[in-house]
Amino acid sequence: MFLEGIMQKVFTTFLVAGQGVIGLEVAKELARRNCGHVTAIEKENRLGAHASGRSSCVVHAGLYYASDSLKARFCQGGARYWQEYTRRKGIAYCRTGKVVVAQSPDSVERLEALFKRAEENGINVAKVSAEGLKRVEPEARTHEFAINSPDTAIADAYGILAALHDDLHQLGVNLRFNQEVIGVDPAAKIARTRDLEIHYKHFINCAGLHADRVAKFFGAGSKYRVMPFRGSYMRLSLGAASRIGGSIYPTPNPGLPFLGVHLTRVISGEVTIGPSAFPAFGREHYEGVRGIEVLETPVILWRLFRMLAMNASGVRSHAIAELRSKLASVYLREVQTLAPFVQRHDILPHVKVGIRPQLVRADTLELVMDFVVEDGPSSTHVLNTISPGFTCANPFARYIVKRALA
Repeated sequence: MFLEGIMQKVFTTFLVAGQGVIGLEVAKELARRNCGHVTAIEKENRLGAHASGRSSCVVHAGLYYASDSLKARFCQGGARYWQEYTRRKGIAYCRTGKVVVAQSPDSVERLEALFKRAEENGINVAKVSAEGLKRVEPEARTHEFAINSPDTAIADAYGILAALHDDLHQLGVNLRFNQEVIGVDPAAKIARTRDLEIHYKHFINCAGLHADRVAKFFGAGSKYRVMPFRGSYMRLSLGAASRIGGSIYPTPNPGLPFLGVHLTRVISGEVTIGPSAFPAFGREHYEGVRGIEVLETPVILWRLFRMLAMNASGVRSHAIAELRSKLASVYLREVQTLAPFVQRHDILPHVKVGIRPQLVRADTLELVMDFVVEDGPSSTHVLNTISPGFTCANPFARYIVKRALA
């Protein structure tokens, strides 16, 4: 039920909820196509408060994704777009490259399969021997061979968000901060925030961590639930970081849902370690008790208990691995499988933390590992903007807009 009181009325053709990188790109694509008046709202008072501003902003080359996935479809085009966009706008961007190593003899076969998948998807990758790896990333170690991905890059996330925001101003998009969607009348095509009554013709939901909640106003997304995972980081000391040229990643374990410990050079020059991936008790539960959602915590705990019991998508195996890595000695050994020179004093705390808005299927509790877009009444809902969402944002936005206009 809508709040009573005097509200400012806004009339728009398209209403985009969420000014993360995908929401901004969607609004830009609508304005560029002259589709009518575009309004983009954001519940926070600034850009980059959540996933888009808290990522490492790695511009991925697309090694990992199944050929029939939306991720594979958009990743390469998205990477090319950011390379050109950052050059045009004078935003920091660097092709640091990435190597994927086999941490043990048991992972060599999986690394071979990953290499074949990357080649089949047309990704620019090369095999390098253990000896050849020393010329690419001298401090990295591998068994038998490693994959070299020279096109993997890093960029300034905040610089990109600010530039996109400026683009939208110039295109005449109505941009509003501090505007959280608190109710929608889909039949009347009216959305409400605390201050605005927004009359729209089509609603595009790019609300990220809260996209499933917004979708419920339209009766959409009923097959899915969001399971927030909190990612915390460590970092290498300056001396140790200076010995890492790009990024060093482990061979993915298909029995685990996330990548595990990896070393990533970011645009500031730091080398981060991580992130971890622990269930969070709220969509904005970044630290301590701040962001814990009292009403949702029992639901998250019950869902987590069921996922652990079923080992859905390897969550139980992942949880055991995460708990073991909390031991300093285990964590150090995991880092040393990537870069053996690292010692305990080289690993330092980091303030960086983010939330992965991971979608799960309501029936099987399996993790959904690709982007998900659903249609509703006069609406389009982007429900699973997980990595590499930043990389894919531009071609993904064009796909979303094409779908909305169909």
